[in-house]
Amino acid sequence: MIIGIASDHGGFSLKEELIQALRKETFIVTDFGNTIFDPEDDYPDFIISLAKAIAENRIERGIAICGSGIGASIAANKVRGVRAGLIHDPFSANQGVEDDDMNILCLGSQLTDFSSALNLINIFLTARFGNSPRHLRRLNKISTLEGYSKRKEKKAPSITHSQVDEQYTGAFPRFSGAISAVTGGPPEDINEMPVCLEPDKESSIYDGTHLEERKSS
Repeated sequence: MIIGIASDHGGFSLKEELIQALRKETFIVTDFGNTIFDPEDDYPDFIISLAKAIAENRIERGIAICGSGIGASIAANKVRGVRAGLIHDPFSANQGVEDDDMNILCLGSQLTDFSSALNLINIFLTARFGNSPRHLRRLNKISTLEGYSKRKEKKAPSITHSQVDEQYTGAFPRFSGAISAVTGGPPEDINEMPVCLEPDKESSIYDGTHLEERKSS
């Protein structure tokens, strides 16, 4: 699997340790920086490069690190086609992929040590999207907001659950329900949205049959 990793000064030491460990596990790892420790650097300069590589399908999964992980997740999610999550526990590392097709794992170096980070990453990298209709429906709503009109559905994997230690099973209860958008939906002109940075190439992910064509006014 080809993966990418990026961090600012806050996550630099952890990033360097993780790169060595992941390469020993035969992953192909691309370092998006920073490649030197610079206490004055800014996380968007590196995290956005990683996120664009995900959106353009140049890498399969990404790992973004800063001090808390919050800035990294905010920056990554500004690139459309990216689904980044700040993760602290094994359950979420697995479930974020199975249900939400998370493609970037965000970590906070001040909250997660090397051993825990490597464990979370391995769970994240072995998890597979479940491809269930209800999860596709929810992801397609996000894709509509991002301005995509056509999607290619991913083939359902033969295994939809990664191996997670039994001690974590049931430790984090699942809640049902929905969050209603109160903004009135996406604007008429999606190009007016300032919240998404467009990659150089579009990434087609979900099939248009699961997504109603937006009607022009």
